[in-house]
This record gives sequence, structure tokens and C-alpha cells, in this order.
Amino acid sequence: MSRVTNVILHVGLFDRELVSKVNEFFERDGIKGFVSLEDGSLPQGWYGGTKFLEAAFSAGAFNHLDMHHLLAHIRSIEWSQPESVQLIVVDQEDYKCRLVDVFIVAQALYEQQEGLSSAEGSA
Repeated sequence: MSRVTNVILHVGLFDRELVSKVNEFFERDGIKGFVSLEDGSLPQGWYGGTKFLEAAFSAGAFNHLDMHHLLAHIRSIEWSQPESVQLIVVDQEDYKCRLVDVFIVAQALYEQQEGLSSAEGSA
């Protein structure tokens, strides 16, 4: 029986090359990892709107994803912009997305420096 977890990974623009390090988590088991929404195999500008994306998003749908181990792996990577590393997750039976700030302390520091409260920063 499958248990699918849909995940969008967001990283800072200067860290987009590190998604390959995230994908090492999946490659150990012969699983295809995250694919950039701007991957060369996709048509340029295939998504909606009149502009090109100005953010580094990658997506994947994984069966029986061990989220705790994935988060530990992501946290083991040295990011230049850790406050930007986020996951948008929808498990198979979920009715809405949940946002996971992978580096909570870095996110809180960023919000403090930008003068944002937690409620404003998550909107």
C-alpha cells in the first residue's frame, strides 16, 4: 500500500545548486529526487503568469517518505541562506499544505532582522 507525500522544496537563490546534495538522500535508494521547476527538460515558462520564476523551487512526490530522516539530511548540508530552506508538504490524506521552516533559529533571526513577527512572516 502506498503512502504518498507531495513536497515542494524552496531554497535561496544562491543555494539552488545544493538541491543535488539534498537528492543524495534519495539516490542511495535509487529514487529520483527533487526536480527544479525550471529544469531544462520542462518547457521554459510552463507555469502560469506573465513572468519567469524568481525563486528556487523543486518538487517531488515520494512513497513512504521518512520526513524525520529527510529533515536531518537537509540540516546536515551547509547552506549560505538557511533561513530560506523550506518545505511545503501535503501527505496523501491531508486536506491542506503545511509549511516546514527547516532552520527555525535562522528563520526567527531573519524575521527579527526584517522587523517581522512570526505571524507576519508566515503569511
